Amino acid sequence: MSFAGNFVSVNYTVNRLLRSPARLFQAIKRFAGLRTADDKIFNLEEISVTSILAVDDSASMRQMVCFTLKGAGYDVVEAVDGVDGLNKAKSQAFDCVVTDVNMPNKDGIQLIRDLRALPNYKYTPLLMLTTEAGMDKKQLGKEAGATGWIVKPFNPEQLLKTIQKVLG
Repeated sequence: MSFAGNFVSVNYTVNRLLRSPARLFQAIKRFAGLRTADDKIFNLEEISVTSILAVDDSASMRQMVCFTLKGAGYDVVEAVDGVDGLNKAKSQAFDCVVTDVNMPNKDGIQLIRDLRALPNYKYTPLLMLTTEAGMDKKQLGKEAGATGWIVKPFNPEQLLKTIQKVLG
């Protein structure tokens, strides 16, 4: 792996830690080997470490995605389209974003472009979950900054494996 690749990996990890106080605290504890009374202050059992934004105009698809992700222990916030998704992403830091492509008001590809323009989302995994399987759309997604592409109908295990992979 090149130096640039290592640099991006380190920046991505640091960025994830800084956006999540709970994750940063856990990393410090792991590094130092500590188990202190601070656990009671932060009450780590109640803090959801990984938050995911699910953006889709289909209520039933959002339900399926949320059911799958919440069942795996993720904290999930829903958005009804790209505009709603961008607003929520600006008001709260997410560890990952899963978005549809074809939506009213702002499509998923434009949402990814807009998210990549924000400093907090420069290294955040942004996944497309869509019925679009054509290479032209995939290329547009890649150019916009999509981390991965999953075709609907999705297999819940595949979605979870993909998210676990991109989150490291």
